[in-house]
Amino acid sequence: MAKSKSLSKVQERKINKIKIAIGTKIAAAGINGITINQAVEIFKDSIDQSIIAAGAKGKEGLICSQVPIKIFHEVIKQELIRNGVLRDLIFPSLGNSSNEVRLHGYFKDKDQDVCVLPNDAVRNPVRLTSGLSRGQMDPLGTLLTEQILVINIRSQMSSIAKNIDTMYERIFAEPLNLTSVR
Repeated sequence: MAKSKSLSKVQERKINKIKIAIGTKIAAAGINGITINQAVEIFKDSIDQSIIAAGAKGKEGLICSQVPIKIFHEVIKQELIRNGVLRDLIFPSLGNSSNEVRLHGYFKDKDQDVCVLPNDAVRNPVRLTSGLSRGQMDPLGTLLTEQILVINIRSQMSSIAKNIDTMYERIFAEPLNLTSVR
């Protein structure tokens, strides 16, 4: 978890309590999970509480921890399951934020927020022959990588003007990275 050096120990404890409360609220939703409206409310409430606890630095510390955005990862996984996707094909698994699938692309390799593997997923490791990752091993292989449904979740909690290049990169470059000739 990210930790802001400018927070006092008391403020850090308050932010950690907010992070724990997020997990508790998600767990309390039980087998049916949380709705997108509930997720937005939890997200907003946690941001408000972090600002009350430690101002802008508290909000920054909470956002940098990635705990609030993981709420939406869970909503997406729950919706996939509600719509017939088998649980064991979703990575990371429901309730888990680690064990993301790392996909190798033309420009770089990157852990993906939520992936759905095909029913008959067969790994066929291959050495990449083009791109900036040329020569590296792709443990999944080209065919499996092309068959994976990839869902990346983004939030914009600070100045859009400061992050416009990052937003464009995420909108265009990430999909391009996975579809370029490998």
